[in-house]
This record gives sequence, structure tokens and C-alpha cells, in this order.
Amino acid sequence: MLLPLLGWAQPDFEDLQQQWLDILNKGEDVSEFYWTNEYQVFAELKVGEAQRIMDVVNSNENKLPGSYQQTDIFRHDEDRYVTVGDLYNEEDEILLVTGWRNTENGWKKEVDMYFSPEEETGNSFEMVKAKLDERRQEWIKLANAHNPQKHVDELYTQETVYLANGSKSEGRQEVADRYYFMKNPNYEIGISKTKLWNIAEGHVLETGRYYVGGDYDADGGVYVVLWELTGAGKWQVKLDFNF
Repeated sequence: MLLPLLGWAQPDFEDLQQQWLDILNKGEDVSEFYWTNEYQVFAELKVGEAQRIMDVVNSNENKLPGSYQQTDIFRHDEDRYVTVGDLYNEEDEILLVTGWRNTENGWKKEVDMYFSPEEETGNSFEMVKAKLDERRQEWIKLANAHNPQKHVDELYTQETVYLANGSKSEGRQEVADRYYFMKNPNYEIGISKTKLWNIAEGHVLETGRYYVGGDYDADGGVYVVLWELTGAGKWQVKLDFNF
């Protein structure tokens, strides 16, 4: 049973993940770990891995790699965190990014995001980082132009997914509709990356902080973005998650 934790106490997310993983791999019910009906799942995995992972999550009939090691933790506020870690065994390694929310029933998973990591290849990844720095600046510029449809059309893939507050939006139109608040002439936002991971098949995972009002001296909120290199040679957002 998950025990409620005080909002100001940072919990042992690594232990919670291992508890969830152990119970999941026994084929037992893990719903107590999830934020009720708001729980979401996203996966960007190598061909062959994707169906296997989703079968595990949806049916508990198979097993995920049996060990979890946390590598990063990002605090949004005292009740919301993002953790990054590796699910691994001798054959597999999967990057698991989880959004956690402190509820009246304790800490729950708001979202799990699964990725296939790839080794970074020196200078080529440095070039990718430079391109993403440019795209990030374009994101800021267009976000502050008060035209969410143009913002999304330019920077997001056709099949983009936006996850926030337990709700999923799919496709450019739905995401632009969620970003309606950008139309406010007083709206201003800044973002800065904290870390990048090279992901299989032309993808890069990014974590960072956003600053409503553009005040980079504030604590900021946490975001997770998956960039995809499209056939047109542009980096666009395939996944956008924030609290």
C-alpha cells in the first residue's frame, strides 16, 4: 500500500518506482500507483520494443526490465516532480520519465513516458544541440507572438501530443486550442533547457524550465519535450508535457 507523504517532504521516488515495477512484473494490479483516470502513457521506442512495452502496461501479461535506477529529479513545486531513470536488465535499457503528483491519497504517477536511448555520437550530437538551441529560441519568439495556431503549425509535428493536468491533446489543432492563453497580449514566457538525451530514430528528449512572465530569476516550472527530426529536415515537437 502506498502511504501518503507530507507535501513538503521529498519522497523516495526511486523506491516507489521499484515497488511499482515489482508489482507490475508479478502481473498484479498497479492502479494504486496511478492518478485515477488522469494517468497518461506515452512511448517513443524502437520498432519491436514499442508493442511489447505497451502490452506490459496495458495487460500485465509480460514483463518490463526488472531493475530501476533513477538518474535525475526535477522539482516543479512541493507537490509535483519529474523523475528520469533507467529500466534495465542484461538485454534491455529503457528510459522512463515520470511525472509525479502529490494527492490526498499520496504520491501518484500522472504520466509515464518510455523512450529508447541511443549513445550520443560526438560532434554530430553537438550539431544537433546547436540546431535545437535555434529552435528553442524560435519557440519562445512564436509563443510570445500571441498566435497559438501559427506557433504550433511551425514548431509541432502533425501528430503531436500535449499532456498536462491529466489531459491529452493530439494533433496541431487540439494543441493550439489548449494554448489559447497565448492570445492574451500580456502573455509572456521564456524557457531554458536543463538536459538533453539522444533517443532512437531521429529524436531528442529535452527537460527544462519555463518562466511565465519571462522572469528567468524565478523558480520556473518543469517541462518535458520530445523533438523529432522530420522528413523536411526540421526539428519539431512530437511530445509536450508540463505541469
